Amino acid sequence: MKRRAILGGKTDWSKAQVGDIVYLTNNRLMYSTLSQWNISKGTAIGIVAYIQGNTIGVMALNIQTGMKWGGYGTLVSGCTTTSSRSTAGNDFAGYSNTKAIVNALGNASNYAAGYCWNYGLAGQQWYLPGGGEVLAALSQKNVINPSIAAVGGVQMENYYNSLWRNIQTSTQYSSTNMWIYRYYFSRLDADYHKDYYANSDVTWMVRPFFQITK
Repeated sequence: MKRRAILGGKTDWSKAQVGDIVYLTNNRLMYSTLSQWNISKGTAIGIVAYIQGNTIGVMALNIQTGMKWGGYGTLVSGCTTTSSRSTAGNDFAGYSNTKAIVNALGNASNYAAGYCWNYGLAGQQWYLPGGGEVLAALSQKNVINPSIAAVGGVQMENYYNSLWRNIQTSTQYSSTNMWIYRYYFSRLDADYHKDYYANSDVTWMVRPFFQITK
C-alpha cells in the first residue's frame, strides 16, 4: 500500500538518511542533507525521522499541543493494542492505527489522530505515529534536531518552559488508555486516559508523520 502521493515525478529515495530535510519543489518531493540545504531549493515540509527497510518515516516540522487522544471507553478495532511496553515500543503501524482510529472516532481534527489524518501538507497522508516510530525518532534526536532548527521547526525537546513534554502515539493500551512517551521517565507510559483534558496543557504534544516507500 503506497503512503506517498506521486507529485510531478519520481525521486530516488535510496540514499536518504535520518535527519535529511524533505522539501517540495515544482510539485515534487525531494530531500537534502543538512549540509547541502538551502532555502532556495524549495519549501521544507519535514525531516526523515527513521528508516525501516524500504520505508522512510518523515516527521512534521511543527507540533500541536493541548489535544486529547479521544474515544474514552471505546476499544478501537484494527489499532495496535497492547499492555506490553516492549510491544508498544516496536509498533510501526502508525498509518493503519490512525486510519482505524479515524474510522472509529470520526474524521474531525479536534483530537490527536484526526488532526494528523487531516494535516494535509504537500498532498501526503499524514498520521499519528506508533510507539516504535516515536522511539526511533527520539533515538536519533541529536541528528534530527539540527535539521529541524535549520528550517525553523520545533525541535524534539526534553521540556518546554520547565514543563516536561508528553508525546502521544497511536498505540492503544485499552478502551480507556493509550501509550505516550513521557520525557520525565524517558519511556513509553500508559497511565493517561484517552480523554485527558489537555486543552490548556502545552506539554501534551502531537506531531504528524507520513511514509515514503523507497
